[in-house]
Amino acid sequence: MSKQRTEKSIFESSYGGGNITPSQYITEILCGKIAYKKGQELPNHFWKLPEWNKIFRQQIPAANKLLKKYSFFVILKALRDKRVWGLTSLRAPFFIPILDECLKEETNRLKLLNDTYPLELKEDFIEEEQIIAKPIGNKTSIISKLKGL
Repeated sequence: MSKQRTEKSIFESSYGGGNITPSQYITEILCGKIAYKKGQELPNHFWKLPEWNKIFRQQIPAANKLLKKYSFFVILKALRDKRVWGLTSLRAPFFIPILDECLKEETNRLKLLNDTYPLELKEDFIEEEQIIAKPIGNKTSIISKLKGL
């Protein structure tokens, strides 16, 4: 956990740890789910406590393994799914089919988006935006014309 944002540590910890990696962020969310299920709140720097240190350290490699196969956003979407309310480990066997389903939904959504808006239309839209965003030429007001006289 670094104090400054780096290329790898792009997220800010919700529990006072500075900037963290995507795998640490996913693990924080998982630990938050576990604590909620137990009726507890996670304190700042919870990973330093003996109870949470073991869980946190075990789940980071699991998160890294998932990040090799799935995108960060697919994993977050799966963690928000109601079917994983009792999830205590990223290695749970029932979690993988949910991840696959979220990946399929995300792929279909992106495909639909690309089919709906072909590249030519996107380029035309960008060109129109640039034209609209340009300031209006050298229009002079009446006062500036009078000053010029």
